[in-house]
Amino acid sequence: MKMKLSDSLVKNMVVTADLLNTINGGMSLPSTKMRKLEDCYELDVVAPGLSVENLKIEIHNRHLSVFHYLNYKAPNHTNEQEGAPNIVHLMPIPFDVELDSITALYEGKHLKVIMPFNELAEGYFRSIDIDTV
Repeated sequence: MKMKLSDSLVKNMVVTADLLNTINGGMSLPSTKMRKLEDCYELDVVAPGLSVENLKIEIHNRHLSVFHYLNYKAPNHTNEQEGAPNIVHLMPIPFDVELDSITALYEGKHLKVIMPFNELAEGYFRSIDIDTV
């Protein structure tokens, strides 16, 4: 039994191999470390070979993603550039983080994402009265 590969499938496989494999010199892998400090969580990202201008951080439905775009020439023989997102770190945001207060700082070769705690981290307590009908 012979398998027939379409031209577009083969071209897409070659583009992917070229972007992520050693054919194009390879890619260095980023390292991430999450720490819980006294007043926040801190995500430390070291991504060799990436400039701060290329890194993106987004929050979507209580998930934090750190990523960059891999740019490549479109395989349709035009001069158009296309991009594919490459995830550096993806994580659910803990319930005790104040979403509106998340910040990021690039220092040296480290990207630090600071996620401050909200009042739930301080042991929220409330007594609830029971109404009768």
